[in-house]
Amino acid sequence: MTEQRRRRGARNRGRTRTERGPGDELRLEKPSPEAENAPGTEEHAAPVATESAGSKRSGAQRPRALRADRFPVYAAIATVIVAVLAYANALGNGLVLDDRWVLLDNPLVANLSGVWKSFAAPYWPEVQQAGQYRPLVIGSFATDWAIAGNDPRWFHLVNILWHAGASLLVWCLMRQMLSPAGALASALLFAVHPVHVEAVANVVGRAEPMMTVFVIGALLLHDRRNALAPLLFALALASKESGIVFLGLAAGWDIVLRSDWRGALRERRWLYAGYSVVAVGYAVVLAFIFQGRTIMVPASIWLGSSTGERLLTVVSLIPHYVRLMVAPLELSADYNPRVITLATHVSLQVLTGFALLIIILVCLALAWRRSRVAFFALIWIAVALSPVSNVFFASGIGLAERTLYLPSAGFVLLAGLLFEWGARRRVTPTLWVSAVVLALMAARSWTRTPTWKDNRTLVLTTLADHPESYKVHQQAGGILLQIGDSAGSVREYGIAALLFNRDPYFYREVAEAALRKRDFHRALAMLDTSIALMPNHPSPWMRVADSRYNLGQYPQAIAAARQAYRLAQDSVRALVIIALSARAMGDNAAAAEAYRTGLVDHPDSWEIHSGYADLLLDTGDVEAARRESAIGVRLSGGTVPARAVQRRVDSALADSGSLQGTMQKAP
Repeated sequence: MTEQRRRRGARNRGRTRTERGPGDELRLEKPSPEAENAPGTEEHAAPVATESAGSKRSGAQRPRALRADRFPVYAAIATVIVAVLAYANALGNGLVLDDRWVLLDNPLVANLSGVWKSFAAPYWPEVQQAGQYRPLVIGSFATDWAIAGNDPRWFHLVNILWHAGASLLVWCLMRQMLSPAGALASALLFAVHPVHVEAVANVVGRAEPMMTVFVIGALLLHDRRNALAPLLFALALASKESGIVFLGLAAGWDIVLRSDWRGALRERRWLYAGYSVVAVGYAVVLAFIFQGRTIMVPASIWLGSSTGERLLTVVSLIPHYVRLMVAPLELSADYNPRVITLATHVSLQVLTGFALLIIILVCLALAWRRSRVAFFALIWIAVALSPVSNVFFASGIGLAERTLYLPSAGFVLLAGLLFEWGARRRVTPTLWVSAVVLALMAARSWTRTPTWKDNRTLVLTTLADHPESYKVHQQAGGILLQIGDSAGSVREYGIAALLFNRDPYFYREVAEAALRKRDFHRALAMLDTSIALMPNHPSPWMRVADSRYNLGQYPQAIAAARQAYRLAQDSVRALVIIALSARAMGDNAAAAEAYRTGLVDHPDSWEIHSGYADLLLDTGDVEAARRESAIGVRLSGGTVPARAVQRRVDSALADSGSLQGTMQKAP
């Protein structure tokens, strides 16, 4: 018995360990040398190869001791290698769906200056008006673009490396609560879990592993009372808004896992003060950037829903969350209406969700008494999922697999505890079962990753899996339109409208398709429906203004453009439409007023300067026109429209000079 205790002490020397005291209370404390060998200390971890105190003194087992000392290094390397290999085939993927808007159509990404300019801009480009603030992600994309252009292989390689880094930090975190073998099992499960495919294999999914790296890194530094923890918390927020969950995870770490939780909070009071400063600063930045802008657009499933209906729907989604964590055989890029439905009454799906919720609450109560690590794991899942759970507010998604990236760290912690429980009883069967589970998970991730190869592959796969989804038919309509199949596009758009008719973005997309065909009347009909569903979004108002202008309906164009500018004062196009419409009506004073507003609100807009130069030229102020046209050319980088205005001004100046010379020669 004495020898066994010495072995346990040696195994835990030099690292944070978990020990059970009265009432099975779990503590995270660095043990003293005396406590390591104290009678009654119970180690709950799975058996691993370690050296005994006796062998250390005698040197008889020195080679084995060296292997045990190196186990953390081997485990870390194995975790990184497995994470990279599990998603290596993502290098064959291209750019899919939202990659177009965030990467290809985003001027911040195409220039290295986007690394710092992104901190003063929303995540989504202006044309989308979808809000969100993720400057660090945009900055990373701009860096990638500067290195490799729009080569998707580089973007995917960087995604894989972020995932490997997140997996490594998960292993570091698990070491604080599990045995070395248990921590490795948990980290490997995280590295290969199929629910991560959307976050890793899709370029814009990078926000998830980036945020996870900084959240877990901040938590590890928080545990060590390191002053850099608030900085990593700030980086987590700059990667994705969900980084705010770090505050709840840090508080849970101190309160749940420490015997003297009051002392732990007191010791880290200055860190919590730093976190508060970061959170307040973040809120101020959001208020400044999104003044007059949309910060978040609710998912289509929540439009027109009541709070009760939303909460019933949240309960009905619990089986999906459990399935995706435990048995992620069926994966989907689409959880839009008809794949999931708004719960307006208590259905079988809702009752199943309530049953699972009760089971989870019972498990929480039991874990509080028997295993604080298990309690913390369950709390981790709930806290990490809270920003997108739709419990407190309607978020921009109903359910999305990529958002389970950080919450899954709590699940793999539970899996690590289960591994240790099995290893304490039957080591060999536990290892075999674990190996089979990891192999199956890795195989599912590997086979799922090519689904994100391109838009066609993704849409066809989703159509086969979920033909009831209106969203996938909408996406199919857009793809068919791009390849010139107008009849097929109309058919798919029609199916989408029949399946779900409350998505304003759907009608806006159909309007865009009509505008490309210059069918302005059909576009206006679609835009009117979009505005009726979501009247305070600026984008459809702006497209109404464009359509009215092209139809020669200038007063209506001005009214729509003014509404768009009222809703989004970063819309330069709205001011341009107002000015052009006013000039077409012969109202140069109204046009000049629009341009002067633009000079104040958007001094760096070449469209405003060049348009104002053209107006000044028509009103006879050639010198002012020359000045404004030069500014427009400089700001635009020499675009064709800006240079055209400058040439017109230069021609007018030349004619003016010639006329002046002729008059001077006259007797």
